[in-house]
Amino acid sequence: IKPLAQLVYQKTEGNPFFIKIFLQSLYEERLLTISNSKSWIWNLSKIQQRSATDNVLEFLLSRLNQLPSSSQHLLAIASCFGNHFEVELLSLVCNQSYSDVIQALPALFNMGMAYQIGNQIFFAHDRVQ
Repeated sequence: IKPLAQLVYQKTEGNPFFIKIFLQSLYEERLLTISNSKSWIWNLSKIQQRSATDNVLEFLLSRLNQLPSSSQHLLAIASCFGNHFEVELLSLVCNQSYSDVIQALPALFNMGMAYQIGNQIFFAHDRVQ
């Protein structure tokens, strides 16, 4: 596992957010899988050929494109506020009900792209924003 760990660290420069996204993309592309005996299997040579930055950005875009267009619209506007926003302000600016905005957020949380602290929603990384 040490060669894989070193490669992931090298490609992500140790950035925890990039590590998570990079590993998720490797798993989704079947370059990192679980065997029947519940041990990890990976293709180091194919992983070495991947560009982490391109991989992370492609992965983020594909995940964001899976969101409903209404959620994508809200996120585009929310990103204009900076690295965090308040739901109430976003609902006012978007001219949508508070409950409609709230309903758009769980998908973003489940993807690991944002988190909530009190009334504030924070983007997990500036690349998401």
